[in-house]
Amino acid sequence: MKAPFETVVEENTAWLFALVRKHTDRRETAEDLVQEIWIRAFRVYDSYCEDGRLRHWLSRIALNHIRNTVSRAAPCPVSLDVPADGENDPLSTFLSAGASPEEDYLRSELTAEVLAAVAKLPEAQRQVVTFRYLDGLSVEETAKVMQIPKGTVKSKTHYAIDEIRKQLGLEDAVRPEKKKRKGVSIMECKEMYKYLFMYAMGKLPDEIRAAVAEHLKECKVCDDIAAALEKLIPTMVFAEEGVMSHYGIDFFDLNLSYVGVRTPVPDYEERNRLLEEWNGRIPDDQCWFECGHNDLVTTIGTFDNEGNEIDYPVYKTVEKNCRHKAVSMKKVYPDMWLHDCALSTDSPDVWWGITKEDHVYHGSTFNYFGGHVKSAMYVAIPANAKNIRINRGNGVIDCGAFKFAYVDRYVAEDEQLALDFTYTLD
Repeated sequence: MKAPFETVVEENTAWLFALVRKHTDRRETAEDLVQEIWIRAFRVYDSYCEDGRLRHWLSRIALNHIRNTVSRAAPCPVSLDVPADGENDPLSTFLSAGASPEEDYLRSELTAEVLAAVAKLPEAQRQVVTFRYLDGLSVEETAKVMQIPKGTVKSKTHYAIDEIRKQLGLEDAVRPEKKKRKGVSIMECKEMYKYLFMYAMGKLPDEIRAAVAEHLKECKVCDDIAAALEKLIPTMVFAEEGVMSHYGIDFFDLNLSYVGVRTPVPDYEERNRLLEEWNGRIPDDQCWFECGHNDLVTTIGTFDNEGNEIDYPVYKTVEKNCRHKAVSMKKVYPDMWLHDCALSTDSPDVWWGITKEDHVYHGSTFNYFGGHVKSAMYVAIPANAKNIRINRGNGVIDCGAFKFAYVDRYVAEDEQLALDFTYTLD
């Protein structure tokens, strides 16, 4: 039974103050933060369901508030020509359009434009840029302050710089680490992410597969994802034909997910006849395949059984949710797979329940499918993760560049699939 909020405050204020003090040197600041956190917790306490993990719930609220407060208090003065440390080039290098030295100098001096672009970034990216380039912290120091892995800091820095460049009108300029080799078109990461699962399955058209392969030669992050998926996919066991199957694979430090659903289609032959008659287009008044998800997630690609991309745009939005339906496709299969790739705009501790406390990372996620299905969830954790403990789930699969905590079983219509685990890092 859930305790009254007054009791929660009385029993946990000392613990919460100790948690907050780890993130600020000033006692007065910590006291103010604790009061603000209790106000935020009170506003959402009605939505908390007692599961024996109250402090885990409180710590997520506290850490989010601390990060937001730190981000808002970040200083504005910044030199774009001074690198944050020896690990990266100066920010101005990434914002250079390859023009003359005089033009590059003028570009580097437009700090007001850059700061305005930074302010428009998603919260986690804005914090990373603030710590790395405004406060001058190293990757390791930023990871410690934000309580996230170093790899997450690097990936969010990468995406933040790309977004800043777009806002400054530099999206067509060549970044130093993305120079185009003669005769070779190198895909950008965001464009390429959607292909990686199908690439690992060996089911992409030859031209696209070749372009992805070229990108992987240039990008270690994407190459690690593809290599891990190539090892993970052969271990995945789906339901027998005629039974729905589902999987979800989350790379939480990249806010990246691969989700697939296989559905029996008894009238697939008739649908293929209609597709041929309609030149692959599905009339607006018909809904053959549909899905929905939280509005914090953006689907960037959907593929069929053989790696053909399906046009699957958003056609309707409702409160905190959006709906997709297929409007064009190449073929319908008797057991139809829809393989989605999606990016989340929220932080890992909110979307995937990844938190850190006392050097222990804790992951907690669930899926409610709403039907009889063989369902599986896989969450990528760093390859150097130690002391992995699966509290709810099946186990861990070592796939080289990543390890995957996972749960895999048949669920009934009213059942929830849950995965809960902890680990430490060296």
